[in-house]
Amino acid sequence: MDSFAHDRLTIRANGAAANLLELSWEGTSREREPGKLLLPYLTAAMAWSSERNVGVEMRFDKLEFFNSATVMVIVKMIHLARSKGIRMRLTYASDVEWQSLSFRPMRVFEKEGIFEISAVPSRSAVGGVS
Repeated sequence: MDSFAHDRLTIRANGAAANLLELSWEGTSREREPGKLLLPYLTAAMAWSSERNVGVEMRFDKLEFFNSATVMVIVKMIHLARSKGIRMRLTYASDVEWQSLSFRPMRVFEKEGIFEISAVPSRSAVGGVS
């Protein structure tokens, strides 16, 4: 799986783990309509994972900022993963307030064995959400 880069956002794909595709988000996502760029890439990542029967972890703990439109893209990916039975984990920086405020409400989607949210100490994330 290839990585993604546009403007100030990079999503590094690492499929080296035996049963996991890690998508590490870095930089910022400020696009007015991020779905136009992100949905094709993330949908391809889900297909890649499904073909190999591996889970997906989206790591946001190095992300500096995303806008509220990006949250909707993430929620769409949660629904897609659940509908296809793809195990998914979102990992965010627990000590970065804007990340906690963005990801804690997504816990309503948690389903044991299918989807989970994990909070970890920051790996240099800063910034905010608008």
